[in-house]
Amino acid sequence: MGKLIILILWVGACVAVEPDIVEQEKCTPRDRRDSIYPECMQGSDLTLGCDYSNYTKIPDPDHIYQVKSCRNTIKLLVNDSCLSDLTEDQLIKYENIETLDCGRNKIQILRRGVFRNNANLRKIDMSRNYIKEIERGTFAGLSNLKVLLLSSNLLEGIEQSTFEELESLQELSVHNNYIKVLKNGTFSHLRQLKVLDLTGNEISVIEDGAFEGLDELQTLYLDGNKLTVLKTSIFASLRNLTVLTLSHNNLTRFPTFQTSYFPHLHTLDISRNHIPSIKDLDLSTIPRLQNLILKNNELLSLPEGAFSMNEELRMVDLSGNNLTEIERHMFTNSCHLEELNLSDNRLTVFHLDWYSSVIRNGHPSDDDINRNKWDCTCDLYHLHKMLRHKKARRQMFHPECYTGLDAEGHLTKCRHSQPHLATAYHCKTKTTTKSYVRHVNKAAYDRSVVRKQMELTTISPRTTILPSTEAVTKNASTIVMLVTFITAGILATILTMIMAAVCVRRRYSKKLEKQRSVETGRHDFIHIADPTPA
Repeated sequence: MGKLIILILWVGACVAVEPDIVEQEKCTPRDRRDSIYPECMQGSDLTLGCDYSNYTKIPDPDHIYQVKSCRNTIKLLVNDSCLSDLTEDQLIKYENIETLDCGRNKIQILRRGVFRNNANLRKIDMSRNYIKEIERGTFAGLSNLKVLLLSSNLLEGIEQSTFEELESLQELSVHNNYIKVLKNGTFSHLRQLKVLDLTGNEISVIEDGAFEGLDELQTLYLDGNKLTVLKTSIFASLRNLTVLTLSHNNLTRFPTFQTSYFPHLHTLDISRNHIPSIKDLDLSTIPRLQNLILKNNELLSLPEGAFSMNEELRMVDLSGNNLTEIERHMFTNSCHLEELNLSDNRLTVFHLDWYSSVIRNGHPSDDDINRNKWDCTCDLYHLHKMLRHKKARRQMFHPECYTGLDAEGHLTKCRHSQPHLATAYHCKTKTTTKSYVRHVNKAAYDRSVVRKQMELTTISPRTTILPSTEAVTKNASTIVMLVTFITAGILATILTMIMAAVCVRRRYSKKLEKQRSVETGRHDFIHIADPTPA
């Protein structure tokens, strides 16, 4: 018994440490993966796949097992293997190659002229290696390269001469490295670059002129760095920028922009920083802004008229801040607004004008305003009623109420009130919620519908707005009657089918008996006429 227990423990220990052993023995003499993946696989699209192999260098295209020649390869994949060095001699026979994927290897340095004989390369993926150094002239001859991925390596800096030969590069990713400073002229040779990903580094300083020459840049990711202050001058040359993300940094002030900087910017993400105030916010310098994300900062208030010049705004996320008050007409000119998130703040007074455009263009939900301490005013009541009759989305809207109720828990002061939207006078859209709004330009509501539907709603403290008991009873009775009629119809149909089956059965039985009687009489007649001899 004791030996059996010891054997079980030993087997369990072996199973537990097996993954670690495999990882430690990867690319060592004890690595057995060559017996699982003994050769490269060539596809019909001239793709040569050597992934998950134990190759320590790029395989010779003339000596690959079971493949006559691979010199015509266009796409070479050597991911998750044992490459420790990459040299010019290894790639000299792959003259037609356009894509080279060498991710998840052990390459530590990219040597000078390594791609000199591969002028047709369009994409290089060297992510998830141990690259610490890129020698000058590494990318010489790659005038057609479009995509370069160097993410998840050990780069601590980028020199001005690193990418000087990549005149046609359009996408560069160096995220998840250890870059601390972006020097002047780092990307000055990348005139055609459209996407630059610097996410997940340790960048704390961006020198003036770091983005000089990026005239065609459209998307810039700077998330997850250690930026505390941003000089507006560093973005001076980025006139075609459309997306800028600065989340997960240590910014304490909202960056100020000039009118000529971002004429085409439509998405700005500055979430998860430490910005207590945006009094210097001047979004009029970004006239085409559509998506603004300021969630999880430390905002206490918004300046008056902060979004008055942004008529193309479609999404604003202010959740997770410390806002206690927002001006009633803050979003009056945002006629295209589709999403507004105000959750997780300290707001108490709700204004229907905030969501008038959202109701018309989008689909607001209770998650957009919950986790506040709302005073249940008539505006919140009207929002609930309007959303109940919005046919575009049949979802119950249950905002949390803390105050604003009478002793019996009713909003009696809202019985005869009518919603009024100042935003309606500024927006050019013709119609909004069909049951309530006829013409938004004039804010003319159908009063007969309002009078019929403005019923008293019972609300308890720290609960949600629910329909009245009478309405619920009426709806329940209607549903019960409908179910009863449907059930009766089904039963009648089944009964009719049973009766029809019984009738058919009876007719068939009678017919069968008649045939039998005829056959019996015929047999008796034959027996009498032709008796058999005794």
